[in-house]
Amino acid sequence: MVEKTCQQRYVTLVNMVFSKEEDLANHFLELFPTPAVFRCMTMEEQDAFLGYDRKRLKPVLAAIELGSLILTCPHEILGHAYSSNEVGQFLMDEMAGQTQESVEILCTDVHNEIIARHCLFKGGQAECMLYPDQIFRYALHWNSFGLIMVHNHPSGDPAPSRQDLSFMSRLEQGCQLLGLHLLDCLVIGSQDYYSWREGQESHATFNGQIAN
Repeated sequence: MVEKTCQQRYVTLVNMVFSKEEDLANHFLELFPTPAVFRCMTMEEQDAFLGYDRKRLKPVLAAIELGSLILTCPHEILGHAYSSNEVGQFLMDEMAGQTQESVEILCTDVHNEIIARHCLFKGGQAECMLYPDQIFRYALHWNSFGLIMVHNHPSGDPAPSRQDLSFMSRLEQGCQLLGLHLLDCLVIGSQDYYSWREGQESHATFNGQIAN
């Protein structure tokens, strides 16, 4: 059923490409009746295809090659997210001293390479409205493996508020449901940053010491 649907879609697309050139559509499907045959095209078959009408057919092959390149080209790497300290120090250089609170999301692949970065919100000096669904939508759009949420405190104090901690907890729960990995939530101050992940690790270590 899936193969039949794919084949039908293939034929439909070929006819759409050559909507006003039925002879070219027939020529294309005669040489390449299925997507599999097209993928295995030899140089001799390509020459035979173009030989029918090179001027009109060469742009078609170029467009197909462009589409293939877009699909297979790896994400542009914008940086690394190997540790909270590395990301925190990097973002402090950019965000410390800003007069408005803003929220950014960094999306990573499975190797913790940053593949997308976007400022989602900008607010006033005291607060910035946060909506988890917009964060998730952006992360899923980029097929992210993990994400890091970053926001700054214009006051210069990186200590998270009660609202910050509550939002971070909700974000983690949402990531778990969606199969995303919340690598960290960072709060950028003027001289330092707060790492939610480092805070969790410190809390776990402290509790372990008490238990022992």
